Amino acid sequence: MKKVLAVVITLAMLVPMFAMISNAANGVCFDGAFFTNDAAPGTHVPGENDKNVQAEAGGTGDLGSVYGLGYKYFHAQGWIGDSDEYTDIGIAINGGAIEWGKGIEDKNLWDEAGKSRTGFAYNFRYNINLEVLEGKVTIELYEKMADGSEKVAKTLSYTNEAADPNVKTYSNKAIGGADNNIGVWIKGENNYATIKFTTAGGFTGFGVPIYWASNKDQANGPFAQYKVELFKFDENTEKTLAGTPVKSADIQGEGDNKPALSINFDEALEAGTYIARFTLVNYDQTEMLQQAGVDDEPKEKAPYLVLPKMNNGNPDATKFEFNVEPFNFFVVGEDGIDDFYAANPEDVATPDTHEDQPQTGDMTVAMFAVIAVLALGAVVVFSKKRAF
Repeated sequence: MKKVLAVVITLAMLVPMFAMISNAANGVCFDGAFFTNDAAPGTHVPGENDKNVQAEAGGTGDLGSVYGLGYKYFHAQGWIGDSDEYTDIGIAINGGAIEWGKGIEDKNLWDEAGKSRTGFAYNFRYNINLEVLEGKVTIELYEKMADGSEKVAKTLSYTNEAADPNVKTYSNKAIGGADNNIGVWIKGENNYATIKFTTAGGFTGFGVPIYWASNKDQANGPFAQYKVELFKFDENTEKTLAGTPVKSADIQGEGDNKPALSINFDEALEAGTYIARFTLVNYDQTEMLQQAGVDDEPKEKAPYLVLPKMNNGNPDATKFEFNVEPFNFFVVGEDGIDDFYAANPEDVATPDTHEDQPQTGDMTVAMFAVIAVLALGAVVVFSKKRAF
């Protein structure tokens, strides 16, 4: 009964406690985004000495501070999709004039049947390399619409100036490398993935740099519905995951990296040990779908979610614990801490108090015994009074 009551109370308390910031409505995808000293990067994958900001670009658009890091260029590439017709992509820096001609036609954005792979009717790629400027910098990606009007598709920003030492700043603290590989599948009965980590400072968000998910419009499975939760560690993993998350959100996926999984909080959480859990909610849903050029006839397909597999395995098993293969992950952590991640505490076994709890029959006997003792005490007192 106590366990049932605890579950009911827990469910009643599961209220989403943060807003997820995404840009799925804009149809903007970043295959890569990083600061570099290469004047013409030939790949979307950042080099060993580059600063990878792909997750920030796909999330809030705030790329953080690059002050004192010595980078000369900011590189970004990807695609922009829209349901309304547009003809080009342009860039405006700090509200200045729009420089058009950045839209690149790419036949690979459509399949053999001529259907858009992105889910949007109109698509262009972009590939930009901009000089890093001083101060606070804003970069706006524009779409030129067919009627000649202009529309902002995405706004990026970074700072390249000394920060106020009295103000805490936060930036991505990556777990894993810059090379994101398809490999950590969440589907069927294996419907969730967790990571346990410990921070030495506060943090204002977390997420994964990229993910892949089933897309009904592409007939490779129903749209994935998933839940993202963050738990404060409590003695052991089992007890922690059975408790109430400190942050939680239900997300209706729209395919690969839509919406971007960059979760941000209004206020920083304190340093400590946490477990993040990604759960595919509709794992048992199936639909008869036919993928053009792949299936000869409709097939029963289920949803899936794929997290980016680490290319180099688990970087430090004492600091990061997974229930599946290690996947790339980041925390928007407090700056100025030399080693932001600390070793995780060991799980502590939850004491089994079941044997100490009397059964219903035992409780009845115990109650009668208590009543008898009290009655006997009353008789003794009464007898003493009569004797006096």
